[in-house]
Amino acid sequence: MKKISFIVPVYNCKAYLTDCVESIRAVDAENYELLLIDDGSTDGSGVLCDAFAEQYTQIHVIHQPNSGASAARNRGILESSGERLLFIDADDSLDAGALRKVLNDPRCVEADLVIFGLTFDYYHRGKCYRQDSLFYEQDGLLPTEEWGSDFAELFTKNALSPVWNKVFRRDILIKHQLELNQGMFLYEDLEFVLRYLHHCNTIWNVPQAIYHYRQSEDEGNAKRRLARISSIPEFLIPIEVALTDLLCANPAISKRQTDAILQQLYLTLAREKISTSDLTGIREICQDFFRWAQAHGLPLEETNFQKRLSEQKAMSLLLADKKTALRHKVAVWVKSHLRNR
Repeated sequence: MKKISFIVPVYNCKAYLTDCVESIRAVDAENYELLLIDDGSTDGSGVLCDAFAEQYTQIHVIHQPNSGASAARNRGILESSGERLLFIDADDSLDAGALRKVLNDPRCVEADLVIFGLTFDYYHRGKCYRQDSLFYEQDGLLPTEEWGSDFAELFTKNALSPVWNKVFRRDILIKHQLELNQGMFLYEDLEFVLRYLHHCNTIWNVPQAIYHYRQSEDEGNAKRRLARISSIPEFLIPIEVALTDLLCANPAISKRQTDAILQQLYLTLAREKISTSDLTGIREICQDFFRWAQAHGLPLEETNFQKRLSEQKAMSLLLADKKTALRHKVAVWVKSHLRNR
């Protein structure tokens, strides 16, 4: 087994950090290091990191002023000594036994990138009431032509978007000076992965949910990040550039696929922005979408949501969002109470 570096950015996650660290230790990798990047925590997470480092020789702690998850991950890349890198968020965990098998498999060495599945674990008042597994079904090593032709499906199965369901080669990251874009605060994982794929010949896909992503109960942070997006078209430019570069690098990827991904990202952001906007803000979102879709030659009325955006039906969009939010709150309450019985 090649030496493995687990990189964990830590910011005010004291309540979950122990579970995260123990799930990594339980992998029982033959040769590994665990880098805890304390990103200016104020809740005692940094002290807990130091306690882990004192107890276990494989754990190393780096303290830095608060600079964001991307800066912490970039610091981890530079400070790591492993030949293969994995990123884990401090409030998430791993299926240790399944990951151990992946790391011990010869295909982990052969592949330029390993992708495995994940579960979204939804919590309400500290209790998990729902788990959704998501993975790309095809098993085995995928050459450039094969993963390129199935590029859009990989995206749909959330195989591309995160950094934490993958095993990266450190030499590729260092050689091509790849790091996460610290200017982005949403989709920075995807933009990084797209640039990494530019240098990949073979991917090993593992059709098994190994990573457990804890869906935050606090939606405040997501709303604050969305509020920082003044223009969706401008915000998506780095991803559009990365998609265009990858389209040129891999002939198996079609423009139809990259257009579909870009449109899906745009509509997701538009839907989320609407949930944090007033009527005036929604009108601006509608106008931006109409201009952007026309400039890119993309359909305006493929779905009911797109139709309402292009026809600038701001009030209809606002009411629909309120209705969806209410349904979500009721569903969460019902599911959490049923599970507690």
